[in-house]
Amino acid sequence: MKIAQKLSLGFLCTSFILAILGGFTLKTNMKIEQETDHVVNHTLVETENFATIVDHFLEIDDECHELYIEIVHSNGQNKLNYSTLTQFEEILLEIEQKLANSKKSELATPHHSTTQDKQLIKNYRDLQLLEQIETEFAVYQKNLQTYLDMLAVDPNAAYQFYVDTTDKHLENQFLPLIKKYQDLHFQQLKSEAIDVEQSLSQENLLIGLFIVISIAIALGLGLIISESIAKPIKELEKTAIQIKHGKLNTILAMETNRKDELGLLAQSFNEMIHSLKSSTVSKSFLDNILDSMLDSLIVVNLQGKIQKVNRATINLLGYQDHELIGTNLLSVIADKPLDDWAWCSPNFLGSHDLNYLNKDGTKIPVAFSSSIIINDQNEANGIVCLARDVTEKNLAEKALKESEERYALASRATNDGLWDWNLRTKQIYFSPRWKFILGYEENSLRNSPDEWFKRVHPEYLEELSRLTTTSIQNSSAHFEISYPMQHRDGSYRWMLCRGIAVPDEQGEVYRLIGSQADITNSRQALEQLRHDALHDKLTGLPNRAYFLEELQKSLQMALSDLEHQFAVMFLDLDRFKYINDSLGHQAGDKLLLEFVRRLQTCLSHEYFLARLGGDEFTILVRKIKCLDDVTQLAQVIHKQLQLPFYLQKQEVFVSSSIGIVMSDDRYEQVDDLLRDADTAMYQAKASGKGRYQVFEQGMYQKVKTILGIENDLRRALEKSELVIFYQPIVKLNSRKIDAFEAVVRWLHPQKGIISPGDFIPIAEETGLIVPLGWYVLEQACAQMHQWQKKYQVASSMSLSVNLSPLQLEKFENQDNCQLVSQILHKTGLEPSSLSLEITESTVIGNVEQIVPLLQKLKDLGLKLSLDDFGTGYSSLSYLHRLPIDTLKIDRAFINSINLGGHHLELVNTIVTLAERLQLKVIAEGVETMEQFTTLEELNCAYGQGYLFSKPINGEGVEVLLETMEQVNKWQLSN
Repeated sequence: MKIAQKLSLGFLCTSFILAILGGFTLKTNMKIEQETDHVVNHTLVETENFATIVDHFLEIDDECHELYIEIVHSNGQNKLNYSTLTQFEEILLEIEQKLANSKKSELATPHHSTTQDKQLIKNYRDLQLLEQIETEFAVYQKNLQTYLDMLAVDPNAAYQFYVDTTDKHLENQFLPLIKKYQDLHFQQLKSEAIDVEQSLSQENLLIGLFIVISIAIALGLGLIISESIAKPIKELEKTAIQIKHGKLNTILAMETNRKDELGLLAQSFNEMIHSLKSSTVSKSFLDNILDSMLDSLIVVNLQGKIQKVNRATINLLGYQDHELIGTNLLSVIADKPLDDWAWCSPNFLGSHDLNYLNKDGTKIPVAFSSSIIINDQNEANGIVCLARDVTEKNLAEKALKESEERYALASRATNDGLWDWNLRTKQIYFSPRWKFILGYEENSLRNSPDEWFKRVHPEYLEELSRLTTTSIQNSSAHFEISYPMQHRDGSYRWMLCRGIAVPDEQGEVYRLIGSQADITNSRQALEQLRHDALHDKLTGLPNRAYFLEELQKSLQMALSDLEHQFAVMFLDLDRFKYINDSLGHQAGDKLLLEFVRRLQTCLSHEYFLARLGGDEFTILVRKIKCLDDVTQLAQVIHKQLQLPFYLQKQEVFVSSSIGIVMSDDRYEQVDDLLRDADTAMYQAKASGKGRYQVFEQGMYQKVKTILGIENDLRRALEKSELVIFYQPIVKLNSRKIDAFEAVVRWLHPQKGIISPGDFIPIAEETGLIVPLGWYVLEQACAQMHQWQKKYQVASSMSLSVNLSPLQLEKFENQDNCQLVSQILHKTGLEPSSLSLEITESTVIGNVEQIVPLLQKLKDLGLKLSLDDFGTGYSSLSYLHRLPIDTLKIDRAFINSINLGGHHLELVNTIVTLAERLQLKVIAEGVETMEQFTTLEELNCAYGQGYLFSKPINGEGVEVLLETMEQVNKWQLSN
């Protein structure tokens, strides 16, 4: 019988025995599992059913108490909670269902008691107990319903009934029955468990006996089969060892009549031994070995004739093997020696670099080596030549050399110094450029990291060490750092160092390489850029951004330390714009520089002076004790500005309006501080310039109002809400209207008429006075021309229009002067019918600049009037130089003219002076007949005021002109 059949037979017998054993065990386990499942499932079902019933009764009991308490606390006003009653009904239905399920279970579930009598007795007892439980449950339901019915009528009586009847029934009757049922079931299940345990013990005894018998049978079969196989295998092993030691005369001693696999194997062994005797290695096997070589192999005889080649040679040279066999080796060598046979002589041994010659004539570089073949008689029998194609190797070496050359050239050409730190040898390479940057020669520094780190500024050494350590720990980390490094001359130069970690194959960092560049110049340029970004170019003072940084620091200190106080001063040069426009920007810059110099003489190192832009400056006053410290500084600054400034050989007096804001716990943003200081400054300027003003909370609301007026004024200009009113100028001796002065009124859509005194100062401050002035001039000129054409009486009348100082400043530009001419041409009004009024304050101190501008206007043919005359006494000395036609006496003098004193004398002097200078005189603010009579006695020719007429609109002027044409005179009573 074959070995496979023997093994199969043994396997089948063992499997059969194990199958019987497994079936018996499975049947037993199924039986045990069924009985165990019954015990467990029945226990779980019954336990769950009756545990749930008990929980439900306890739940109902708690909710009955809560329902009673709820009704009592509501004083009987609360109705029964129907949601709770519904919940009671649901719980009672669930209890009924579980009782029914238990009863059904007792009837339907088979019991595995040991005797039929025990089962019948148990079923009868359980069903009888369940029926008692159902009876007591019905009583409980009835008691509960009675309690709920009484609860709606008399809660206290209902609760007493519940305690005495329902609750006691639950504790004394129903729950004891439940406990009794559970105990009976527990005892029964415990008995069934004992029965199952006894049955299991008997079954296990039988299974154990059967297993012992099966193991004995399997061991017997195994010993028989193994003995029949082991003996011949040992014979094979013994023979194989002998063959291993070269004993080829060994014959396998084994039954020759065996027909199984071992017999066939013994026969094969004997045949193999016979074959090995005749030939240890076959020729084809040797050829396969040679053809599997990657290197070229050529075997030549002692005459240099090729005897054998492998496949690698054929692939390398492009020949077939029959084309090479018998040819001379020199035919495939490109580099011929002087001695034709020198390459193939027996003395030609060792390695050489030469070129093979391909069939197509291509030279192939090879690493060539040759050795002599020795036969059994220790004689030379030929030469073996091996060659390896080194074309790719040579290309790689060439590329490497070129790469190294490029690296060397790049290293020399780059502006950066290179470094290479070998962490294992603790040596560091510094390129010549790295050393040159620090002022050293190529061979003047050691290859030690100390040469690097000892020159780094101490403040930056810790950060550099941290970065290099991090790069070593994290192999993918790059690092970059800037630090000052000591030059050979002792100075420090700023360096930018970049580095990267180089890991080995195991991921461990063994090198750090990088570069270092001198960035001193760029660093200085960057510092200069930062300085320029934070400083004013003209004065060199900190700019707005720098000031806000310092202000933020002070604010943070004040917020953290309530005792820390500081102040912000906002300074603005009064009339700087006029000086800048009239004398030129160069003079304006000189004025700003001198202004800064004077400010700096007043300030100590605790003050931070900055220029916000234009003629606006700020001072941060640190560490003050009280407000007086700041106001005293403002007074010192004003005193410094009392001295004249000399610009273009002229004396110029400049004042400054100063706004002051004190630190306060209300401030959390620096912009709010700066805003309030600016607000206080504008309040100081509005109060008469050359003053200081401390910010008060009401100012902010006032500024908001001003901003609102400014926005509305811009809209009013766009929507033509500004209306021109006209006030007559009367010739006193004839009582006739000689001219009209145009005044603007604002018809606000919500606020009604707004007085010029409320919006003209805002228009002047914001610059809106310029477009407003041109609008009034054009509208008034057009209206006057229409009246002159329509009414004969108006043909000889003229128009007087105020010109703001800002408009006057613009006349240094010839185009703006031409604008007046264009308006006259557009409206058709003759220049002689127009008189432009300028205030006396505009002239004072600026005669040299004003006279040329006024002359340009005069050359257009119109008239000029000096308004508010008498308020500035210094103008008397310049009066004869001004190209004016009319003087208008300020209303302040007219109001006091009848009180006597110097005002009467002053008006008399002005009238007399005007007569001598041949100037027209107009008295403003004439309101009473006494003033009128006095002016007539002083020979004042003209007057205007409420005595004659308030400013009236265009329709009112037309009514007035029509009346004048009818009566041909001006009646004061009108």
